[in-house]
Amino acid sequence: MARISNEISSIEVAAYAEFCKANNIIHDGTPDDVANSDLVLEYFTKTWNEVINDQTLTQAFPQLKEHLKFNSAARIEVQRLVREYADANALSAWFDTQTLLSKEGDDGFRNFSEIVLELQGRPATQANISSAIMSIQRATEGGSVGKFSTRHRRPLVYAQKKTERTKSFHQVQHSMPPRLANMRRRITRSRRNKKDSRNPMPPGSAWLTSAFVTEATRISTQSSKYLTKLSHPALIGVESTRHAINS
Repeated sequence: MARISNEISSIEVAAYAEFCKANNIIHDGTPDDVANSDLVLEYFTKTWNEVINDQTLTQAFPQLKEHLKFNSAARIEVQRLVREYADANALSAWFDTQTLLSKEGDDGFRNFSEIVLELQGRPATQANISSAIMSIQRATEGGSVGKFSTRHRRPLVYAQKKTERTKSFHQVQHSMPPRLANMRRRITRSRRNKKDSRNPMPPGSAWLTSAFVTEATRISTQSSKYLTKLSHPALIGVESTRHAINS
């Protein structure tokens, strides 16, 4: 049915929402949703000039498909978790302003999901978020989270290079409660001690090294004095006469 007005009716809005749900098209109020809606609106009011309903949307779908934005598995997961998590708004506010983790695309969705899952229903306070990040890091970067933890954790995706990431994480760490900060320092110190113990110095080797340097210095000094004595002009003359007599 041809359109008689460019105004969109509530029936058309409902038809579009159902079509998005059925075809996994993004329709959640985000910028991607706005881009999709603008594309469909322009197509039905300027290009085709037809009423929006299930039939016309199905007919137009092949032409619109390559320009529409669809929900990914990561996006669907985070939408489900947000609906189930009571403190989602507070976590979203923190996530939007932090600079440690990637917020772009599916990487951002997966990061957000991992933190929600690690919080396990706890409030999204700075201390709880920092603790959750540390727990995920330990589980995915060679550490341990305890034998009673069975959840499979996915590595976090960072927004910065390693040096910048370390600096940003220290900023997060400084806001931790003293108990968590002390735990982090003990873990770091333990790893450093393990690394140093791979090539241990034998007992007394420090003293031996010092004694060796002292003895080498003494020998070098004596040699220098001897060479200086031999190069004295008087001794050079004596040695020359002695050599002439012997020959």
